[in-house]
Amino acid sequence: EHDPSQIHGEYNHFRYRAQTAGVLIRATDATPKTEIALALLAAKTVGVPAMLSVPKKDLETPALAGVEVIVETESDLAARIAAGAVKTTVFRALGNVSEKLLRATNAAHMAYVPGRALANGRLEMRALYREQAVSHSYHRYGNIIPPPAK
Repeated sequence: EHDPSQIHGEYNHFRYRAQTAGVLIRATDATPKTEIALALLAAKTVGVPAMLSVPKKDLETPALAGVEVIVETESDLAARIAAGAVKTTVFRALGNVSEKLLRATNAAHMAYVPGRALANGRLEMRALYREQAVSHSYHRYGNIIPPPAK
């Protein structure tokens, strides 16, 4: 939380809150394991619950603590989203996804984040936060009222 404007007689607090409902990460057969790890690391760093959807079971994928891994086709995932079984607010696609799946995520009002996972945390985690601005004026008719003790 910070106040970049520093206006006399006013507090303007800018802060970032995690998307509490979580993130659904969809990997394809061609998605490198490093990209999956980066996306999961971003969710873990922010403190957001993550769900990983993969097209086939991969025996090399280690057990991930606290991450639900679901093996399903894109059609099955689209059907689960359309049925309301997925309660996340962010859909992170690590690769190309079908139009049917995009329509399902759009109808469920999920934020769609396409593209490769980035090693830059500032960029990778941006969709997992909500920016919030809270303003508090402590003046009346130009007279400064002392702010409350913190």
